[in-house]
Amino acid sequence: MKIFRIIGVVLAVAMCFNLCGCSLFTVDTNELLSPPALTGELAPIAKALGERLGSAYTLKYPSGGNYHSAVVQNDINGDGVFEAFALYSTADGDTTYMNVEALTQESGSWSCAASAQVVAGGVEMIDFCDLNADGVLELLVGFEIYGATEKQLAVYSFAGKALSQRMLQRYTHFLCEDLNSDEKNELFIINFNPAENTNIAALYGLTEQGIDEISSCLLDTNIEAVNAPVFSTLSNGTPAVYIDEVKGAGAITEVLYMEKGKLVNPLLSVNTGQNILTLRSATIPARDINADGITEIPIQSVLPSVFYKNHETLYYTDWYSFNGSVLTKQVCTIMNFNDGYYLTVPNKFVGNISVLKDIDRKLRVIYKYDAETETIGEEIARLQVVEERRWDSKDYDKKGLSELARSGGYVFAYKISGEGEEKENLTEQFIESFKLID
Repeated sequence: MKIFRIIGVVLAVAMCFNLCGCSLFTVDTNELLSPPALTGELAPIAKALGERLGSAYTLKYPSGGNYHSAVVQNDINGDGVFEAFALYSTADGDTTYMNVEALTQESGSWSCAASAQVVAGGVEMIDFCDLNADGVLELLVGFEIYGATEKQLAVYSFAGKALSQRMLQRYTHFLCEDLNSDEKNELFIINFNPAENTNIAALYGLTEQGIDEISSCLLDTNIEAVNAPVFSTLSNGTPAVYIDEVKGAGAITEVLYMEKGKLVNPLLSVNTGQNILTLRSATIPARDINADGITEIPIQSVLPSVFYKNHETLYYTDWYSFNGSVLTKQVCTIMNFNDGYYLTVPNKFVGNISVLKDIDRKLRVIYKYDAETETIGEEIARLQVVEERRWDSKDYDKKGLSELARSGGYVFAYKISGEGEEKENLTEQFIESFKLID
């Protein structure tokens, strides 16, 4: 029986790591399990690495980003022949090094061409970007110094037999886009440092001398976390970066763009150093809500609620476009993140409805509402989410519900009341207003 108790403890510990949304420290599974050997088309690369390094190295797999292999192949110079970049760790006493090995091939035979080394504990991501419009991709590697709390971005140029480090910069997030419309990509880096109470965004460009800062600006420091930035445009077409940040129990969105050669953040108050214009009570990210090709920012306003089990405040989520100076409301919605859908609210109903929210029954009921007297009227519509197996059962009483959509093993169903149909002609409007959350 003792062996089963031991197994139980091991499984319990493993489940703790799997179930925690965040942990006090980062566990590198590469140190717990032997990394898989490179096989198939990567086997010749493994052979070349072994011939140069012997066995004193450990392949490192990126914890995030678009590339998840310890060896990434890419034709960085467009000559039709792939190069390979291997990520691995080595140790010298108590010091751990992360290494990047550049390999080239000739007649199908791989050989190690150049390498670079950084003191770090892991690799977050690897990416490629042409930073000087010369047709050759630079190599971007995000190294984890102390787990996910401190990271450094290294930028390398690879040519001939040389892997040249062009930058080593602390970062929280980065992206590579043409933000100043000069037909060359720039490197946009966010550096959020809670310990020093700083939150800065900077734009860098690659020249013959190296990577130089083009411009920088402050971000809100009264936040808890920064999400990955999203490259998009303002409503007037100007390239822009949208940054969602966790602020208190809610979130904000900061919008940065280039103006007269400077990186600007117009939604940040100069007096307070905070962004309260886009503050909302939930961590809803900015997105293109109406498929117009422009990112909209969510801002909430109170939605009268019908109390069921508790006195929870409900909200409309209004989505605003931004042109650099003015936020313009585009769409009003009721978001249901618990069940994965939202409803677009026609203008005539904004301020004139109240909602009952019943999480247990996956139910939302919409009532008429008189704002002047603050009274709740008749039910006009309801939307309920039902398990597919129950919905398809002959024994399930649909109670007048009609199917709207299916997703993830659930049926999304609705019912328009006589009041809603006769006086508001709601059926077609309701169907058009329903959307699943991607």
